[in-house]
Amino acid sequence: LGLGEQISYSDLIKTFTGQSLDKSERFTDWARRPLSQAQLTYALADVVPLRVAFEKIMEKLQERGRLMWVIEELEQLSDIRIYAQPPEDAWKRIKLRPSKLKEMGVLIELSYWREHLAQVKNVPRGRLVKDETFQDLILRAPTTKEALLNMRGVYRSIEEYADDIIAAIHRGLARTAESLPPLKPHKPFPPKLNTTVDLLKMLMRAVSEAHDVAPKLLGNTDDLQAIAQYGDAADVPALHGWRKELFGNFALQLVNGELHFGLGKGGALNIINVASGESVSV
Repeated sequence: LGLGEQISYSDLIKTFTGQSLDKSERFTDWARRPLSQAQLTYALADVVPLRVAFEKIMEKLQERGRLMWVIEELEQLSDIRIYAQPPEDAWKRIKLRPSKLKEMGVLIELSYWREHLAQVKNVPRGRLVKDETFQDLILRAPTTKEALLNMRGVYRSIEEYADDIIAAIHRGLARTAESLPPLKPHKPFPPKLNTTVDLLKMLMRAVSEAHDVAPKLLGNTDDLQAIAQYGDAADVPALHGWRKELFGNFALQLVNGELHFGLGKGGALNIINVASGESVSV
């Protein structure tokens, strides 16, 4: 609705109801009982405007024909599969691609250990071992407690898990090549495509302004790099659903050399179909 990438709750309420929320009790002690009358009034006022704001937001979405966008997003959020985090698949979510089979084994075993323990304890996995330290553990693979605790970036808080970490590393190092997925060589993003990505960023910015939608809702740099490199084979949000209708189709046409774009009179976005020479409406 043209409210930017994020909007604070108080600004949201102000926008749709004209009401300014009282924040005077925000930092009072909410664990203390009984709550004061001022706290009760504050808590109530923080909730009551939601109904009016919701009704106005729904009206705006319907007026602009964007209610289906919200329904599409909610369908994804209500898909329980996106919340499933099987420990055996945890290694796939680590932004590290090993170059050696031994590293792959350690990656899989350490990732399983951390994810499983995080779920048992119901804490963020980074609270057990920070991501930077975790990746260092995979690459250096210390096999003794002493070597582990002497690593740079390893804090004493890890000591209680040291034996389990070392055990996971040993399991990873002992794994056979047949038990591991094939290594995928790291392919750096081709520098020659940087100009294409720059053009895609400009196109995304222009489309977002034309439709009054925050650019980051359409896609991010990783999406644009994937589109520049793989075209319609890129499996990114920008090439699905309402995002594809709004921006993705234009992005594919741009990388295929089927359109060019520029600014028309008054700064309006002007997209031209290369084959027909006709302007494309956004």
